[in-house]
Amino acid sequence: MSFLLKTFIAENDILNSQNFTNESPTSSSFLHKQTTQKDASIVFSVCLSNGKRQKFGQLQNKKPNADFFYRMNKELTKDIIQWDTASWSKALAFWEKHVDWNSVHTGLELGGREGGLALWLALKGIETVCSDLQDTEATAKSLHTRHKVTKLITYQDIDATKIPYENHFDVIAFKSIIGGIGRNSNIEMQRMAFEQIHKALKPGGKLLFAENLIASPLHQNLRSKFVTWGESWRYVSFDEMRNFLKEFSSHQIESTGFLGALGRSEGQRQVLAKLDNLLFNRVVPKNWNYISYGIAVK
Repeated sequence: MSFLLKTFIAENDILNSQNFTNESPTSSSFLHKQTTQKDASIVFSVCLSNGKRQKFGQLQNKKPNADFFYRMNKELTKDIIQWDTASWSKALAFWEKHVDWNSVHTGLELGGREGGLALWLALKGIETVCSDLQDTEATAKSLHTRHKVTKLITYQDIDATKIPYENHFDVIAFKSIIGGIGRNSNIEMQRMAFEQIHKALKPGGKLLFAENLIASPLHQNLRSKFVTWGESWRYVSFDEMRNFLKEFSSHQIESTGFLGALGRSEGQRQVLAKLDNLLFNRVVPKNWNYISYGIAVK
């Protein structure tokens, strides 16, 4: 227990906005040289400098490797995921496997902060709206400029409970925003965000979500003591996530992570994530995991 107390930080780089949450991969040769045969039947695509999509690297092994993105290029994963990359990048592998990317042309990132998920979508050649509550372009554009995808990205300040679109997007993605939306025990605002997302998606469109869970009594206790927003942030349970998705025609939801949230630094979180993969993700109940991720279809 003393080790856990000393190492605990619980998502220490989380934002001040709604999402409280080097070689640039702009050519096929970059990602192709990072892949191996066991990286499983994923068709990788990147956005070239002229804005066109190029597909490459259809791998033959049919079993996807859940840690593909993290192993492929740690710097790119860090730009996309931003913190606790070893644990949260599982969402990327899941989304990559379960979405038909040939049918995706428009996307929206909610609560984007530095715009990591908008970067990921744009690297696939998808026209993307990067959004956050305020100052979206000033905060996110530098990352997109570095990766040469600004031609595919527009910036808009959007409140996730008041999305100004209807039947518009093929995909909407977010990471770690629902707890902040529901701060001070406001579950109705959280429910409203999912209703607005459903409205903004085209029929058959997909929500790609990754969210902090309330997790175990240990996590709850440590957050209340060591995380400044731990008491105001409304962390959701695994069952609540299921309930929020009832309006969608179908959904897939997974969970991961137990020790990973207790790391004091990114290096510690990587080590603890390995322990989660080896043991804790196999033995602890889903409602003790601290990350939920998945896909919901309108």
